Amino acid sequence: MIDRENLFSGTASYYAKYRLPYPSKVFEEIITEYQTGGSGNMLDLGCGTGEVIVPLAGYFDKAYGIDINAEMLEKARERAEEAGLTNVVWKQASAEMIEDSDLQYDLVTAGNSFHWMDREMVLRMSYNVLTDNGGMVILAGGSVWNGESEWQNKTVDVIQRYLGVTRRAGSSTYKEEKPHEEVISASPFTLTKMFDVVSEHTRSIDEILGYLFSTSFCKASLFGSKVDEFKAELTKELLLLNPEGIFKERMETTCFFLRK
Repeated sequence: MIDRENLFSGTASYYAKYRLPYPSKVFEEIITEYQTGGSGNMLDLGCGTGEVIVPLAGYFDKAYGIDINAEMLEKARERAEEAGLTNVVWKQASAEMIEDSDLQYDLVTAGNSFHWMDREMVLRMSYNVLTDNGGMVILAGGSVWNGESEWQNKTVDVIQRYLGVTRRAGSSTYKEEKPHEEVISASPFTLTKMFDVVSEHTRSIDEILGYLFSTSFCKASLFGSKVDEFKAELTKELLLLNPEGIFKERMETTCFFLRK
């Protein structure tokens, strides 16, 4: 069983700095679809370091962010303060505990953290805590593990030399599960819209390493005393692909818009 409380332990500083932000187009679509006129409540499940809640909180009276990891919440608080937000409430808890509150929400969101949750339970509970006209947004992105570029394949190859062929998930291993759309179709929700937003970015080797250390499958603690050796070997291999050390990354974010 995956230890979700410690799944991302030690990664928060890397997560906040090196995870690519969701494209602005994603938030434009959310705001258009779920207009609140600056009123109502939103809830962000598995809020991480604030990637979803910070861009959206200003469109609601109150925004609530919950995450199981205290380090992530601290970084999310810092990001919200830097953005001048004063209407966000934070709570350390798992997404499966949302029914412990008497609050109702106009919008519930979940980013990449959704696939770590008990998705069936979270969908059912989210439906129950929404207002009558409320909705839910789920965002899903890929990772270097399933990337298609040469540098991504080489990166996975080096990771496997150190951590084994099977993809890690913290102290456990990653298990492929059924796709989100299949889980959503069995939930009380109506899937009103599903679409992809594609963006392209460039990363330096330092940024690639920072991103890797933000993940559950490649966090620095998994390497033990060999972390510097891993960094040196990956740097060497990537420079062989491009001596300038700059690599393109295609980011594809799948958006699921649900209605009660």
